[in-house]
Amino acid sequence: KVVSAGHHRRLNAGTDLTHEFFQEKNEEGRKIRQKSYADALKIGADWLKESPEHKVVIFDATNATKKRRQEVYRFCEQNDIKPFFIESILEDQELINDFLEDLKIYSPDYVAMKSEEAMQDFHLRLSHYEKTYEEISDKCDFECAFSYIKILDAGKQYLVNGIDGYLQSHIVYYLMNIHTQKRSLYITVHGECEYNVKE
Repeated sequence: KVVSAGHHRRLNAGTDLTHEFFQEKNEEGRKIRQKSYADALKIGADWLKESPEHKVVIFDATNATKKRRQEVYRFCEQNDIKPFFIESILEDQELINDFLEDLKIYSPDYVAMKSEEAMQDFHLRLSHYEKTYEEISDKCDFECAFSYIKILDAGKQYLVNGIDGYLQSHIVYYLMNIHTQKRSLYITVHGECEYNVKE
């Protein structure tokens, strides 16, 4: 199951929010973001407890600071969840530009905004994140115990720390074998066969 803090933020505050909403000094925005974050965490934890067949929740959120990651880790410990962090770092400008191009088409955050306006606003939103962002690190007193994978420039390099168990190993394998290049997908429908006739 995927739970998204952004989805809950849109439920709580609507879409087409300008970059000012994401400034650290915006107290009202910060409270809404925190509530949305907590809502998503709780929904994910509740889903895991519903059934033994529920194995993995992807918590989609910007865990950009060490403090926030520590809070998530503690939440997971309290709810008997084994956390695994995935950090993606893009420094290749061409990859960043490709991402921003897709943003104009697919982002639910900019439904009514014109493309150029959305791009400008998102650049400003990124600048707010950059001011507070702290990279995950095994040099940190508490993050050294975290299980995580760091993906650099969409797969040019990987750094893996503290992998524990079958499931995390398979997640690492999966992440190291996906690619983000755009490509054509061809779907074909086969002709009638003996099996179809029998059914």
